[in-house]
Amino acid sequence: IIGAIALFGGDPKDKYYVSKAVYVSYDASGNVTNKETYEYYNEDDEFPGRKEESNGQVTGERKVERDKKGRITKITEKSSYGDKVVFRFDEYKEDGIYVSEAKNEQNGQTRKIKLGYKKDVIVLHKEFYNDQPISSMERDGKIVTEKEYSNGEVVGTQTTELNKNDYPIRVEYKSDVDSIEDYVVTYERDKKDNVLEYVRKDSAGEVVEKYVAEYDKNGNCTSRTEYDAEGEVTSKWTGEYNKYDICIKGESRDENDEITSYYKLKKESKDKIVVEHYNGEDTLISFTEYTIEKGKLTEAKSYDGVSEELRSTTLYNKHGLVIEERSYYNEGGKLSSKTTYEYAKK
Repeated sequence: IIGAIALFGGDPKDKYYVSKAVYVSYDASGNVTNKETYEYYNEDDEFPGRKEESNGQVTGERKVERDKKGRITKITEKSSYGDKVVFRFDEYKEDGIYVSEAKNEQNGQTRKIKLGYKKDVIVLHKEFYNDQPISSMERDGKIVTEKEYSNGEVVGTQTTELNKNDYPIRVEYKSDVDSIEDYVVTYERDKKDNVLEYVRKDSAGEVVEKYVAEYDKNGNCTSRTEYDAEGEVTSKWTGEYNKYDICIKGESRDENDEITSYYKLKKESKDKIVVEHYNGEDTLISFTEYTIEKGKLTEAKSYDGVSEELRSTTLYNKHGLVIEERSYYNEGGKLSSKTTYEYAKK
């Protein structure tokens, strides 16, 4: 749903985040089969509002209310069974932080949420079921500790170290049940927080997964090489992009350095760009037509390479952000789903 969120960087579109997303699916006759609406308070909301509909009936809903500082004061949840679960947060101070706690009792069961804020940022998040903890998150500066529980006992702990922009640079997981599940992941990032190197090590400290990447000035990945545990290359991607961030030339290679797929520019003019996508046998898989108006990318339409039927459509606003995505059934070109996005400034 939130695939439309832009990469972190200096581009004007990076000043916005998705504030609302609406997903609708259709059957072959054009009838709505499902509708989901998500509303977000900020760009990284742990508690988004949600509304799900099926055949015109609300099947699930969550409303989140906040105070002027953005702190949660009430959560209302509703299901197709008509149940209504309300969390009202009572506030108090604990260890120097603002804490709010909510409890709901229903059918003899108790659910409890405990949130802690520091400078109006969530630094504590614990959930309980029948007074037994089921999950927890605590943040101390740039260190975030998350715990998972079983029967009230900790079974795994994940510790994440963040950089100054709150992107992970090191993640360590330790299991209290089986140490063979332990791992450490490290990220090397550039000034725009794009990942230059990703390394995952197992409980014995051996590398099990790795990739290195390069990017252009707009954050587009121009090279990505993946390695296995022995350090052998398993796949490689290289790409070139135009000023609209459209990949106009690119190829993927396997462990034998053989091309498995590639992109190439077929047509480029001031108002239209066409890019074709081929497999390793030089068979056309798909092609995409991009529409340019007054120097701005406004629309992209992707077609099947064999039948030439429309497969998907994407619309962009003046900032280059996706405002609508459509997908179509394989036969007949009928709409199968649509997602629309609204944005707010960060």
